[in-house]
Amino acid sequence: MTRPVPPPPEPLHVRTGRALAAVVHRMQNEWSEDTTFSLWQRFSAELEAATPLTADTFRVAAGIAARRTIRRRDVDDYFSYVTDPTNFEAEVVDASVLLRDLVSVALSEPTIFKVGEGQGVNVRTFLVGRTRDGNLAGIQAPEIQT
Repeated sequence: MTRPVPPPPEPLHVRTGRALAAVVHRMQNEWSEDTTFSLWQRFSAELEAATPLTADTFRVAAGIAARRTIRRRDVDDYFSYVTDPTNFEAEVVDASVLLRDLVSVALSEPTIFKVGEGQGVNVRTFLVGRTRDGNLAGIQAPEIQT
């Protein structure tokens, strides 16, 4: 009897995006009253390792329309804000520290891209970086602007 051949594993950038989303999902389930982490979803996209990670190359890799604005935000500024106990409760700070540490180990060139800022209600935030194979992985979420 021959054994069925298992399917090939998902590419590294897909698995990494899935793992980051799973961590954030776990945070959401532990602190269900807090919506800070509830809208994050996995993100992955192919990008040649030799291609610099810029707003323009991110746009192409992520399939974002040319009419949408993209602004790059410093990931350290983001994590400084969400890990500051004067801004959030201890549980959120602890979860953010965990996410920051995971991102720093799993991804190189971590960055944040804001898509559609100032263009209405369809604003998305992407926390992305490169996996060992050079592709992009991370998480994304809609942002509520008032």
